Amino acid sequence: MKKFNYMEMTNDGYKITCGIENEVMCNIYVCVKEGVAEKLAKELSEKRMNAGMEWELYDFEEDNGNKGIGYTFTAEEEEVEFEAMVELCHINDFNCVYEMEAPNGDLDIYEEKIEEEFGEFFDEKFEEIEELEEQIAKESK
Repeated sequence: MKKFNYMEMTNDGYKITCGIENEVMCNIYVCVKEGVAEKLAKELSEKRMNAGMEWELYDFEEDNGNKGIGYTFTAEEEEVEFEAMVELCHINDFNCVYEMEAPNGDLDIYEEKIEEEFGEFFDEKFEEIEELEEQIAKESK
């Protein structure tokens, strides 16, 4: 099983990307500037809606008390089911947009797989981001 993951800086924060076997694609956009996460989640969702995918809006609350909203998208082409999701939530001190694609459907299974394979990687990256943010805050005083 081939895995890939990396983190890059964007104009508004950071983007963490990971995948398995060219199939599972997961992006987490960590938005540092105010209001950017909301705008990004809206843009990503509109892109899916404009592609004619069926969608559903939902609210969620995680075990740690973080709340958010999300969209799930589905499309079926030539008997191949495609699912995707876009979630806007709060992780640590940051507003994040979580985007995931499941080319063969079964989004729940993909989400578990991502969590299993990359949980430590995400934790590590969020720690790095927090350290960077603290450093930037100190330097800008």
